[in-house]
Amino acid sequence: GIDVVLNSLSHDDYIPRSLALLRKGGRFMEIGKRGIWSHEQMRAARPDVMYEKIAADTMMEKESWRYNEYLKRLLSRAQEGHLRPINVHSFQGLERGVAAMQFLQRASNIGKVVISQPSRMACRPDAAP
Repeated sequence: GIDVVLNSLSHDDYIPRSLALLRKGGRFMEIGKRGIWSHEQMRAARPDVMYEKIAADTMMEKESWRYNEYLKRLLSRAQEGHLRPINVHSFQGLERGVAAMQFLQRASNIGKVVISQPSRMACRPDAAP
């Protein structure tokens, strides 16, 4: 199984599915705000898992030292090659927005869906300032 789950997904099935992939004694780090499990729910489902809720917005304000420490550890893991990038499904241009939404509606994606736009866009001469 995998060592660490960094979860931000709130659908009912995502947490149990992620737990099924997590190795015995693994870490489940919750960064979401809605639909998250309590420590009691996690203990009932997987007592072997180390469960931690991380409120990054609050941590940055009230515990900047801890947030900085997390970022240093994350950077170190990335530099050592222990982290793999997530899947990215890219759609070029705003005109591909409908196709991107249809892709999301199929709910078969894992990773991020990105609609990219050129750095410069042509503006109509009669556009409001």
